[in-house]
Amino acid sequence: MCGEIKLCSVFFRGLAIDVERQKLYYTGFTNLGELSTNGTDHRVLISQVDMRPQAVVIDVDNRCDIM
Repeated sequence: MCGEIKLCSVFFRGLAIDVERQKLYYTGFTNLGELSTNGTDHRVLISQVDMRPQAVVIDVDNRCDIM
């Protein structure tokens, strides 16, 4: 997301932590993304201009892998 010593500003609408998989999920203005809890392995899972996600919910009983 951000470089090593750079300051950055990011607006998140929703955050969720998956403790078992050590992942942080977030929603922005037009996307849903994930990164590991140590701050690496960032990827955008879904990105659409007309999407306005408000929250993230983790269903620990019915997990599936996206992509």
